[in-house]
Amino acid sequence: MVAIDQALLSLMTTELWYELEAVAVSVGPGSYTGSRVGLTIAKAIVFAKKLPLIDFCSLETILTENNELAVLDAKSGGFYAMRFEGEPNRYSLEELQAL
Repeated sequence: MVAIDQALLSLMTTELWYELEAVAVSVGPGSYTGSRVGLTIAKAIVFAKKLPLIDFCSLETILTENNELAVLDAKSGGFYAMRFEGEPNRYSLEELQAL
């Protein structure tokens, strides 16, 4: 928790804290504890600052134009996979900033 406290305190003392317009957070797949911690922090920030919360699947972030299948090691002898029919949702930095 010390690292999280330090990171948040560092963020809150910069201009970025006042410029936040939304918070994006991965909803998985990933470590159960890590996902819960990330979601809790993101929800606390959007609650405190009354901002929108944008959730995304981490598998969608690793696709390129030619990929139809995204796969991540589950670190438990298995894997996470997601197959896309057609184009996945992708946003440019400008589009994310416009949200």
